Amino acid sequence: MSKLIIENTVFSFSRKSINEAIQKTDGRVIVTGPVQRAEEPNHNGRIYPKNILEREVKRFIENRINTHTAVGELDHPDSDTIQLKDGSHKFNKLWWEGNTVMGEVEIMCDIFDKNNRIIRRGTPFGNTAKGLLDCGVTLGISSRGMGSVKESKGSSIIQDDFDLLTWDLVSDPSTKNAFMKLNEDSNNKLNPYNLLNTTLDSIFKLV
Repeated sequence: MSKLIIENTVFSFSRKSINEAIQKTDGRVIVTGPVQRAEEPNHNGRIYPKNILEREVKRFIENRINTHTAVGELDHPDSDTIQLKDGSHKFNKLWWEGNTVMGEVEIMCDIFDKNNRIIRRGTPFGNTAKGLLDCGVTLGISSRGMGSVKESKGSSIIQDDFDLLTWDLVSDPSTKNAFMKLNEDSNNKLNPYNLLNTTLDSIFKLV
């Protein structure tokens, strides 16, 4: 029987990743890193066969990212519907590294110029997500999909009817050893939401 299936992955941030992105963005807040893994049990005991996850990632790229509709919400709802009014981020790209799905996620928050003037309005939930990141809150990324599972040797195997909907930002991580990095342009350092330049060195271990 098809049901809503939720999986979570941890975000992490480093000062180095911010510095590396200074010349690469225009003030946007971009998070990159693992979003999901195949062929191994996560903390929920579920296993995603790679052929199924490959199919769904390919479909997500073609139907969502390529059409600029790849939006996720802040706090995943118990629903198979994506509410644009609750959108906090969008996916710029997805790719594979071994059995890991990697992603580039852009937080849809306000962008400021060097004179602290807003040059692009974000969404309410995008600004909330940005504020949480600035304050050092660790966020998770949670896949949301519909499908069924089959129990096998203590694990729940995702079945072929799985339909990936999106990934949402949440507070409860579950995927093992999955970390994402925050990249940010120096033009955004005057943003009143942005406390990262003064707090990251004391909060996060530099990489």
